Amino acid sequence: MHGWMRQFHTPLTLLAERVQSLRKTTLKLVRKTKNEYFWKMVDEATTQNIWTYRKWTTKTITYMSPPLDQGENHPPAITHVQKCDTLRTHLFPEPPQLENEPEPNLNEDPEDLEYHSITKREVKDAVFTAMQLNTPGISGLTGRAWRWGWEILEDTMFNLIRLCAVGGIIICHMNCLWNPIPGPG
Repeated sequence: MHGWMRQFHTPLTLLAERVQSLRKTTLKLVRKTKNEYFWKMVDEATTQNIWTYRKWTTKTITYMSPPLDQGENHPPAITHVQKCDTLRTHLFPEPPQLENEPEPNLNEDPEDLEYHSITKREVKDAVFTAMQLNTPGISGLTGRAWRWGWEILEDTMFNLIRLCAVGGIIICHMNCLWNPIPGPG
């Protein structure tokens, strides 16, 4: 290199190295500060304030599922409706026709278990035995929220759960209530 070019490029090279060094130092400091901040948050977390941390439990990530093969001479299922139809036809085919299919006996038998409807006391016990500060489920409600709701909507909650039990419907939002309710017998 010519002498004047060497003198011209030397300060720029030194300056670029210095900028790179400062950049690395800054990134290390940022990482260290973030790490200290989040460890401080975790150390100060209690069962009372953990749910106040913004967006810790509201983050939902949904990924597009890949196309499903529908078999030969059929294009792959791409849309949600097509995928549901494909899964339904392949996972739940029509049941085969049975020879000598027995007739269901719907007559009462003395050996049958007697049905006892759920009582309001059983539902209330289930609501009040659920952990107060448990992690919210799909409904986003803790045991404490169910207790507060019981004070206001006692009859509505009881009738909903009773009718679901009679009809054999399980409400996934109320899983925390089903376990403590005793079954018949």
